[in-house]
Amino acid sequence: MVSLVQKTLKNACHLNARIKMYQINLEYQFESLNKMMRTHWAVRRKRQEEVMAAVDYAARRPFPKFEGKVRLTIVRQWGKRGRAFDPDNLVASCKMLIDCLKEPKGRSKYGLGIIKDDSSADIELLVKQEKSPDGVHRAIIRFTQGDKDV
Repeated sequence: MVSLVQKTLKNACHLNARIKMYQINLEYQFESLNKMMRTHWAVRRKRQEEVMAAVDYAARRPFPKFEGKVRLTIVRQWGKRGRAFDPDNLVASCKMLIDCLKEPKGRSKYGLGIIKDDSSADIELLVKQEKSPDGVHRAIIRFTQGDKDV
């Protein structure tokens, strides 16, 4: 199995005076809540470390730090042998990604610090899914902060 770090795609960053936008494109296969709940805690922890390394690599330091409320849009693209998740599984499958984006605090050592926290006071979460045009499992993570969106 090829590691997530080796399968990472490019990122894009656009900074404007009024709107701040940052995007991370990552080859990533989402796991449903049902699958995550049936996984041993040590396997989940190892998977979290792999996801953290892949997101860190894809974000290409230095990445922006967002202060205040941020619109976080995650688009799940499923590829070959994939299918759409139902809405509750779709949102739950984003947990590992979101945990990697927030500031580390307390016992949690995971987090890049791109967003302050994953609470509703700090992010507006939008999760979408679509079939991948090229058959590759992918996550597109967009951060938007500015006049029009948040």
